[in-house]
Amino acid sequence: MSRLFADTLFKRLFVLMWLALIASHFIGYFAFHVSAPFVSAANDQSQSSAAAGPGAGPALPALRPSSPAQDELPSPLAWLAGDYAIRALVIGLAAWLGAMWLSKPMRRLADAARILGTSPSAVPLIDETRGTQEVRQTARIFNRMQQRLTERFAARSMFLAAVSHDLRTPLTRIRLRLESLPSDPLIERCYADINEMNALLDTILVYLREESDAEPRQRVDIYALAQSLVEDMTEAGHSIAFDGVPAVAYGQPKSLLRCLSNLLDNAVHYGKEPEVRVSVEGGRVFADVLDRGPGIPDNRLEQVIKPFFRLEPSRNRNSGGTGLGLHIVRELAERNGGQLEISNRPGGGLRARLSMTRS
Repeated sequence: MSRLFADTLFKRLFVLMWLALIASHFIGYFAFHVSAPFVSAANDQSQSSAAAGPGAGPALPALRPSSPAQDELPSPLAWLAGDYAIRALVIGLAAWLGAMWLSKPMRRLADAARILGTSPSAVPLIDETRGTQEVRQTARIFNRMQQRLTERFAARSMFLAAVSHDLRTPLTRIRLRLESLPSDPLIERCYADINEMNALLDTILVYLREESDAEPRQRVDIYALAQSLVEDMTEAGHSIAFDGVPAVAYGQPKSLLRCLSNLLDNAVHYGKEPEVRVSVEGGRVFADVLDRGPGIPDNRLEQVIKPFFRLEPSRNRNSGGTGLGLHIVRELAERNGGQLEISNRPGGGLRARLSMTRS
């Protein structure tokens, strides 16, 4: 019995179409088969009263015209066209409202999927108590999938963090043993490998901490953030040009600072004449980090964003790069509803554009 009275998508569609058809027939019939003869009779009565002149008594209503000459009713073809026009209008309006009503759960599902793609650890994305039986079932399945993904990501992050942390102990022992040996070029290269591994571990640990950080999104002054970052690096001895307009974005302050810092570090270490520009276009805020370095071949612009990819010879093992900088920037940008675009500049050099949602 409960299945018979359950709120299903089939029943909603059936009831909607049935009511639309009944309403269209009723309105069409009333407009052209019931009300029109009385309207015509009322018109005939007013015309008769006007012809009799003042003082004449009220004329009796005639529901049917006395002769074809007085018949002002539409022709059968006009009746049929008007009747079907009203029916089509009513059915079309019902179909439009029904489509809006029934497609709303699909829009909610699309929005939830978009949020899930950028932040798997968000709160349950879809209300499981709203909508038809099929919609509620889909919401339950989607939320369970989100929960499983969150658990898998948490287990992966915990595993990587544990491995990265535990690797420091043997690396420290190796370093201590190397220090007891006589100086040798081979030992210096071993030191360089150890330093590279430590830098990689540091990068992974920082990334995992930021991935699990539930920092709330808020209004962030991108102009002030970029300006302070440029000033700090200028005090460290780097020459960096800065230009822009006041711009406020919506996101996580620490994550956006990390994005700009990574991009600016790349421009300083791998390019020449680094420059930062902040601009606003429509509903987006843009932070461009530019340089006049060697650039990147066009066929490798997508590859440099992938994790652990290092471009030779401008980004090699001796430079200390881990191949995670741009990948982290893209992940953090997408988590904040933004994007990262890498392109070559006319005349040489690279442009890294970070786009964010305007608050």
